[in-house]
Amino acid sequence: MKVSVCLVTCNGESFIERQLRSILSQTLLPDEIVLVDDFSNDNTIIIAKEILAKSTINYNILQNDTRLGINRSFEKCLSSASSDIIVISDQDDFWFNDRLLTIRANFLKQPSSELVLVNAYIERDGVATKESVSDYYPYTNSISLNFIKNRFTGCQMAIKRSLLVRLYPFPNDSICYYDHWISLFSVLRGLTTYIDLEQGYYCRHSSNVTDLSSSRSLIKLIIPRALLFFLVIKKYIFIPTYLH
Repeated sequence: MKVSVCLVTCNGESFIERQLRSILSQTLLPDEIVLVDDFSNDNTIIIAKEILAKSTINYNILQNDTRLGINRSFEKCLSSASSDIIVISDQDDFWFNDRLLTIRANFLKQPSSELVLVNAYIERDGVATKESVSDYYPYTNSISLNFIKNRFTGCQMAIKRSLLVRLYPFPNDSICYYDHWISLFSVLRGLTTYIDLEQGYYCRHSSNVTDLSSSRSLIKLIIPRALLFFLVIKKYIFIPTYLH
């Protein structure tokens, strides 16, 4: 069972070295690393190339010619991976050494699982805390609760490629982020495994796109959630190939 790591960067020169080194220090090394850079204008790619070129891991760096955004960049990255298991990384994460080993072992133990979700400690502006992501996004397999508010952050997820190939194309960022889209189908199919074990740091700082404590008003949620509901129903019920 091969493992790919998929990583999207955008002006991440302050973070990318630490995260790549944590990936390359895993007790179970990935079979490949796929990195998509979303039109950075700093030294992110230079740093990434220098580090990966010195490793023994197969890697593929893809650079967007224009800014594609979160969903299109992750779709490009995930669809370029070739392994059975695809583990998602943000540019500013930090992984503990046994993360990939733990994830792969759980897929082998529960072969029917399509998505494995791990917990993580929260790091705030470079300072590690004893808070966990689960303190803010408690895991639940409730379809309705996950529909209203996404409980699965992408950087905690490892997904079987066989599930991902059914979910392209991802919706626009304005409707939902890619991790919400993926998690909804995993929950609908009842094939998610949650590991309540902190396997790294989920890093919070001023450059984050999303915030743990942020919330939108009901009015601002209505239209995106209505569109999301339509797209999920269309994909899950009315496209027969999804069920095969």
